[in-house]
Amino acid sequence: MEVVQQNIDVVLNKCAVMDVPIDSIKTEEAKESTYSGIYKSLKENVEILQPVRLMDNADGSYMVIVGSRRVLAAKKAGKETIQAVVHLTKLTEQEIALQRVIENMNRSPNPAMEAESLNILIASYDWNAADAAKKLGIPVSHIRRRLKLLQLIPEFFEKLKKGEIKLTVAWRLSSLPKELQRELLEEEKLTLDRVESAARESKLNTLPDELFELSDVQADSIEDLKFRIKDLISKTADGSKEKLEKALSILED
Repeated sequence: MEVVQQNIDVVLNKCAVMDVPIDSIKTEEAKESTYSGIYKSLKENVEILQPVRLMDNADGSYMVIVGSRRVLAAKKAGKETIQAVVHLTKLTEQEIALQRVIENMNRSPNPAMEAESLNILIASYDWNAADAAKKLGIPVSHIRRRLKLLQLIPEFFEKLKKGEIKLTVAWRLSSLPKELQRELLEEEKLTLDRVESAARESKLNTLPDELFELSDVQADSIEDLKFRIKDLISKTADGSKEKLEKALSILED
């Protein structure tokens, strides 16, 4: 935790808590639609929320480090100022990522944004997932599952960021080839069951064609293939089950 703590100390020693004019805070217009569904509750509670974290741009304006929703909610509520922890000096990209990860760890996070921040942080400090887990004090499994979301095609990643698909669906989608993800993107209502079905079909398509042509299979591969096929059969309820059972029969013969 030493490297992280040193950076936190450097950052926090150059901060000030102040009321910042709302109009001087730069926000991304694209986030307006992303957060529109939660404005009502935020507007009613904006006075009791934790201070946002901003960076002084040294030109009279401020950049949001963490708290975009709170800033936008305050704007919608007609507030003239908002309380903020202001970083008085320019932060590096990794320092910004660090602040965002810490913020997300302390509340219910947006998994897509958390994945982005973790990826920047890991790349900046040349960590692997195990290093990040140790430095940040969070399970390595959590980090790996978040980073796996980066394998989503951009369209699905944006849907996750906007809360348009569930995390369970997004995480399962991230296991699929990008070509298959694009096919599923055309479906109006994507359920976890549909994604699971597509995943099984994808695994089935990875079985060697020779298997269905009675070709010679290496002995040390047969048991592994049989195990894979039996596992797929137990999870399959669609038309591909017949093909799987045929493959298993060939191997057992």
